[in-house]
Amino acid sequence: MPFLTDKQVGNNTTAAIAVTTETATAATAKALREVTTTAVEPEEEEEEEEEEEEEEEEEEEEEEEEEEKEEIAAAAAAAAAAAVMVAAAVAHVLHLKWQ
Repeated sequence: MPFLTDKQVGNNTTAAIAVTTETATAATAKALREVTTTAVEPEEEEEEEEEEEEEEEEEEEEEEEEEEKEEIAAAAAAAAAAAVMVAAAVAHVLHLKWQ
């Protein structure tokens, strides 16, 4: 078996270090991408959830406003009906009085 010279050992060592460094760099870059992707996705999900919650709150507020408007309209209709009834009663009393 032939012996390697110091120069050959040095070249092999340098090549091994280069390959190891390149592999480690690629693995580190991959890990960083995964971590970055994983870290970004929850933020996007949180933003989407917050937007959905805001939309739901807005819809609820709109529904409440519509309900309030309907209640006001119902109260106004009831007041109008009461006014008509009072006017009818007054007209009836006046009619009876003038007979």
